[in-house]
Amino acid sequence: MGMKHTTFILGAGSSEPYKYPIGEKLKYIIINNLNPNSKTYNELLDFNYNKDLLNLFKNELTNCGRYSIDAFLSNRREFEDIGKTAIAQALIPFENKLNLFPEDNPLSKDLYKFIFNIISKTKDDIINCGLNIITFNYDRSFEFYINNALCSSFKLNPYQSYDFQKNIETIHVYGKLCNLPFEGNKSRPYVPTYDLDDLALARDQINVIHVGDEAIANNISRSIKVLDNTHYLYILGFGYDELNLNRLKLNNYIFERIIGTTMGLLEPKKKFVLSYFGHHGYFYDNDVYDLMVNNYPIIEN
Repeated sequence: MGMKHTTFILGAGSSEPYKYPIGEKLKYIIINNLNPNSKTYNELLDFNYNKDLLNLFKNELTNCGRYSIDAFLSNRREFEDIGKTAIAQALIPFENKLNLFPEDNPLSKDLYKFIFNIISKTKDDIINCGLNIITFNYDRSFEFYINNALCSSFKLNPYQSYDFQKNIETIHVYGKLCNLPFEGNKSRPYVPTYDLDDLALARDQINVIHVGDEAIANNISRSIKVLDNTHYLYILGFGYDELNLNRLKLNNYIFERIIGTTMGLLEPKKKFVLSYFGHHGYFYDNDVYDLMVNNYPIIEN
């Protein structure tokens, strides 16, 4: 069994069940991290950001009226470097393996487990599973989950698991909190702690939404190539930002199936989504797990 010609577009809501902060929650963690005399504030001083810049960044982010740090940075390019450092500083503490693999009570709505059980009846199933991931998240929880699950299911080490896992095309459109150790150079482990070198590594592999650099252009190109061969599209926990939709040219395709979540969106945004995709898409006020369980067809290879 697998997910032939299937692509998931993952937004922040897909990581929320694994205790990652999203939207305004992330924004206010960053604001609190900028309180003078806090450990996180002093770390930023160690990066040679001066106090005037830190205080200005905090005040402007607090007063910007935007829902997210990403939306704020898209218009304030002078804060790009400190903003990326602050994002890494806020997200790394949530890289906790127990949030993915709890030792006491299982997660009631575990999207990653649902996916893994479809694509991995045997480890060789991974090779031909046909699954692609386009994610707008910086976190590495999906890759880490799949790698660990393969290791424990089939008695593999992380590098052996990755040889199979590489068959799942996984694209972080705006970068990620750097490579995992089994993925190659410039890596750091999936742990909730860091030193300044770790923080710099994570910062340098994050790209802000407005930046038209080569890395983003390459990731967009890879994503479009994936979408060209997609029959079944699932849009999970996504905010449907017009810039992101247009970069992927999603209204240029006619897929066999488009299903997406609209849970938590305001009514005008829901109307926009329906208008953008027309009669080609089906959108539900389900969370990401319920949508998949209720709507995903098992496709035989």
